[in-house]
Amino acid sequence: MQEAGVCLARFELLFDAAALPAPWEYNYQGNSDEAVWLARAHDSLKSLAIGEFQSVDPDSGNPYDTSHDFVDRAVVESVIWLFNDNGISKEQLKHRKLPAAAAKTAIDPPYRLSSIEICAGAGGQALGLHAAGFDAVCIYEQNKNAVATLKANRALGPVRQGD
Repeated sequence: MQEAGVCLARFELLFDAAALPAPWEYNYQGNSDEAVWLARAHDSLKSLAIGEFQSVDPDSGNPYDTSHDFVDRAVVESVIWLFNDNGISKEQLKHRKLPAAAAKTAIDPPYRLSSIEICAGAGGQALGLHAAGFDAVCIYEQNKNAVATLKANRALGPVRQGD
């Protein structure tokens, strides 16, 4: 909490926090993505600095999700974006410019992904997994007609009939 407080103080020295969009305006089209990310990071740092690690109902003060004691993922992602290499450059910090450059939305995996599909049916999910970059280790289906369809269509991977 102490580190979050220090980061929050530094954030407010570097950026005009009053100019950031309010939480209820995050999805408004008039706000740039970068300004919204900065506002989310600011709100996340404020929450962490006061010890609120989950989204809280402003009326009751109770967390929305009481099934766990973990830090809210949105809080973590917002803070990570702020300190990410693709976030705010040193040049932008020098001139106190808003908005910052956007963070990467997609990350390339360090290796090829693979899948094993069971109960494949006619292969709709296998097509989707293939399009997403997965290599099929094997595709299993019990119905002989569906297996014939899978084999007749383009090769997505080895097809086996079985349960």
